[in-house]
Amino acid sequence: RGAPKGGGVGMPVTPATRSRKTGGLRSRSGSRQDLHRHDSEENAKSPPPRPPRQSSRGSRRHPSLDEDGEDSNDSLADPQRPSSLDPVDELAAGGEASAHGGVLADMAQYFTDEVFQGYEMDSEASEMTEMRAIRALQVPLELEKFIALGLTLCLNCFLEFATYLPLRAVYALVALPFSALQLQKPAPGMVRDLLRCALVIVSSYLHLQHVDVSQAYHWIRGELQSIIKLYVLFNVFDIVDKLFCSFGQDILDTLFYHASYKTRGVTWASRFVLYFAVATAYVCLHSWITLMQYVILNVAVNSANNALLTIVISNQFVELKGSVFKRSGQGNLFQVSCSDIRERFHFCCLLLLVLVRNMVAKRWDWAYFYDTLLPAVMMVYVSEVIVDNAKHVFVTRFNNLDPSIYQKFRRVLWKDIAGSSTSQGLSLKVVRRMGFTPIPLLSLFYIVLSTTVPITGNTGLGWTVVVGIFCGLLVLKVLIGIILRRIVASKVVRQQRGESPPNPDYDVRFPMERVDKPMGGEMKPDVPLDQVNRFTMMSRIS
Repeated sequence: RGAPKGGGVGMPVTPATRSRKTGGLRSRSGSRQDLHRHDSEENAKSPPPRPPRQSSRGSRRHPSLDEDGEDSNDSLADPQRPSSLDPVDELAAGGEASAHGGVLADMAQYFTDEVFQGYEMDSEASEMTEMRAIRALQVPLELEKFIALGLTLCLNCFLEFATYLPLRAVYALVALPFSALQLQKPAPGMVRDLLRCALVIVSSYLHLQHVDVSQAYHWIRGELQSIIKLYVLFNVFDIVDKLFCSFGQDILDTLFYHASYKTRGVTWASRFVLYFAVATAYVCLHSWITLMQYVILNVAVNSANNALLTIVISNQFVELKGSVFKRSGQGNLFQVSCSDIRERFHFCCLLLLVLVRNMVAKRWDWAYFYDTLLPAVMMVYVSEVIVDNAKHVFVTRFNNLDPSIYQKFRRVLWKDIAGSSTSQGLSLKVVRRMGFTPIPLLSLFYIVLSTTVPITGNTGLGWTVVVGIFCGLLVLKVLIGIILRRIVASKVVRQQRGESPPNPDYDVRFPMERVDKPMGGEMKPDVPLDQVNRFTMMSRIS
């Protein structure tokens, strides 16, 4: 049949229209004009055509649909295709399937990027990391050089008091009567030497008369150890020793100054007696504290329950905690380094006395020395070195300090040696710089050696040993002094020739505090490094 005439062109033929049209043809035999009129009326009454549905993914049309929304794909117009699924619904289902495929592809790409990318590092960050690592590796070497020089100076100072001081005291005793006959005031150096010898003799005599080293050893090992642990005792005595070192030298300097330079009189005599009593009490107490440290170490070495290891670990890590997590400047680092030198020398002296005492008790059994004593002593010393290096590595890292700062510290010590015309002057500078007090340590040596090496009897073997030790220490003192002077002279000559110019990488001065210009004021003054010692109060940088 042809398309309907009139306004029905392009209108869809519904099933109701087709059935009604067919029924009209079968029921009556009207004219063709009536049929056409009837179809036109039915078509006018039918609803408008439904617009084509869009996909759920947006207003974008599928390429298989034309502009009017009709399907232009031959496969969609296939009459064999089942009519249960609408073409638009089928296209929407295909879009969801493609979306699921895109998510899987994105996940695979993300996994690949996470696993196989990111190998490249920032060049600037890599250079900074390498520089920090190199600095960390340089710190132990520079620190050990500085500590080796400081230990040599401490040994030179100790030998000064152990060998030269008795000789000068004997000379002062001989020269004092002649000065009194000539009505001359004695030299200040003679007075100081006599007072130092008097303090050492009084302290040693009082300890030998009232303190039994063997009884103290068994008391600490038996009764006291059951109440307080050894590492607690050692830490307590170590803290008290540091406190005594901080103000003990001031007491001795006050006594020496008052006895040497003040005008004689009744007031002078009363104050001299008071100062001498206070100095004697200080030396006795400090010597007793040092003696207890020696006894505790001796007990720990001879214990079978790793007491020595416990003492070492507790002492070293308490020190590490107290220094690493604090922000410090160059002056604070210099004081910490000098304190480490003093502590290491003090620890070495205690370990030496423990070795001598145990070897004499074992009648110089070298198998016992190599099997028991030497491993214990090396463990203590190596742990001290490792903890000191770790502490300085982290301090320089956290405070952004260059390892070359230790070269500057060494130059300060060389300057002390070059600026001292006599050995006594150098020892006084070391005492002030390091906080090293040799008089209590010297009293401890006299106490332990007098109980270890018997000097009584008719054979005279004890006095022979004492004289031999004294002569050996005297020769060692002379050799150390000569070597230090030669090294300083060679450095001065090289600097005068221009072979070793001063290092301009770091400044020679550093601020006591953060240098800020106050409102309407002047800049705060800096303190030269060579004027800083263990008794200088340095404020930390906040």
